[in-house]
Formats: sequence, C-alpha cells, structure tokens
Amino acid sequence: MARRLFPDNDAWGADARRASNGIAVALADVLALLESDGPVDLRDFHYVATEAVSSFVSGLSIRRRLGDPDTPPDSIIRAIPGSQTRKRQASSSDSAVDESPRL
Repeated sequence: MARRLFPDNDAWGADARRASNGIAVALADVLALLESDGPVDLRDFHYVATEAVSSFVSGLSIRRRLGDPDTPPDSIIRAIPGSQTRKRQASSSDSAVDESPRL
C-alpha cells in the first residue's frame, strides 16, 4: 500500500508540507517566467496549473492501477519552460533529447 501524506486523515505532516511548498515554489517560478513580458490573468494561470496537476495525477493513478505500480510517468519536459535547455525524460529505449525553450 502507498505511503499516506495524511496518515491521520487531516493533519499536515512534514512530508505533506514539503510537497505543498515544493509545488508552490515550482508554480511561482513558472508564473515569474510567464510574467516576464507583463502580468498574466491569474484565472488563466489557475486553470493551467489545476489542469497540469490533475492530468499528471490521474495519468499516474491509471498507470498504477492498470500496470506496473513502479512505472514512471510518461516522458515529460523535466525543466521549467523558458529555461536555457529542456530535456525530455528519457525512457529505457531512448536518450534525453534537448529541446529549444518556448512558452
């Protein structure tokens, strides 16, 4: 069985707080990159962030239920968009691929 982030069903433990903080830091970095040319509509940003988290978690949940629970998520860009270089997560059958940055 998977380790619970909320073992008491309501208390924020250290792992849950670290995870939340890590996600907040990543979102702040992405927002800063998006707003390098001016403010963005926060409703749009909220939609994009919510969709990204939802898609990631639901895809991983399906993969764990239907296949090997240790299978990593699909290949994704493993850097913040707009950074100097981005690398796609390599699968066992291919190597990492540099892609030019874009937002």
